[in-house]
Amino acid sequence: MRLPDSSAAAVRLAVGVAVASLTAVAVGGAVWPQPAAAPDVPDWLLVRSLARWDAGWYAEIVSRGYWLKPGEQSPVAFFPLYPLVAGAMTVLVGNRWLALELVSLAAGVGGLLAFGAWARRVRVDAAPRALLGLALYPFAVYLYGVGYSDGLYLTCGALAFWAVETDRPWAAALFGALGTACRPIAPALVVGLVLRSA
Repeated sequence: MRLPDSSAAAVRLAVGVAVASLTAVAVGGAVWPQPAAAPDVPDWLLVRSLARWDAGWYAEIVSRGYWLKPGEQSPVAFFPLYPLVAGAMTVLVGNRWLALELVSLAAGVGGLLAFGAWARRVRVDAAPRALLGLALYPFAVYLYGVGYSDGLYLTCGALAFWAVETDRPWAAALFGALGTACRPIAPALVVGLVLRSA
């Protein structure tokens, strides 16, 4: 089977996998009981199903900012770019949980598209398979609406590498810096950009 390598095909793939992933999440949320959610989580099956795990910490940062109480768990371990963007989206949509999920979904699909563009610059014949592998990787579920920063990190990282390949060092530095504000794995991004630039 030959995978199409056009930008339109990449968009169809990213959106199709996102829809399939979100459908699976909704079915899972309907079949298995959900833990009690925060009172401001909208009573929509998909939103409630995605508002889990560390999404609660990001929602806490969006609503209260960072805080630290000695001897208690606190949100200080979470990097700031994703909650900043989700906070801005909250102003638009009026709910922090919905904002987290919309930012994750948009960034995840955007990250897949940016990765596809970078992969086509590096090796056009392997780019479709690389994009498919990333889109279907089991942990790619975090790119499709779960309230985590993975999609935003992927977007920033892929755009940084794309900027290196297109000889835009300032853009690479900007997207690399934004990527370092997303996840604790950021030093690997910096090392990768330096090695690829050399």
